Amino acid sequence: MNYLVVGVLIASVIIWIGAWWGHYSTKLLMSHYGYDFEAMNKTDSYGNVLLENLERVNKLKSNYLGVGWPFKAIVGLVMYSPYLLLVYFGGSLIRRMKIKNKEHAPNNGYKQ
Repeated sequence: MNYLVVGVLIASVIIWIGAWWGHYSTKLLMSHYGYDFEAMNKTDSYGNVLLENLERVNKLKSNYLGVGWPFKAIVGLVMYSPYLLLVYFGGSLIRRMKIKNKEHAPNNGYKQ
């Protein structure tokens, strides 16, 4: 059971970091392309964006303003938890079967 708890904790930390990094890297890319987050209107926001980067910034903006990263992390953890439980209980079942097979295996010492 300790492995399951440690696995859930490690997975949740990795998922939270991944979700946060996805949000942060989008913001970082947008500012790199010249998007101004402090601007009051759309014209000022796109003032420093080059024309060749405009489509890319629009795609990044729709990603940035979509579902927030905490919700993405929660959904990711909910989607990953059944897999983690399946692997844990599957591994436990395989270990039990191996132990049971060793108990019932014929003796190879050739004592009769």
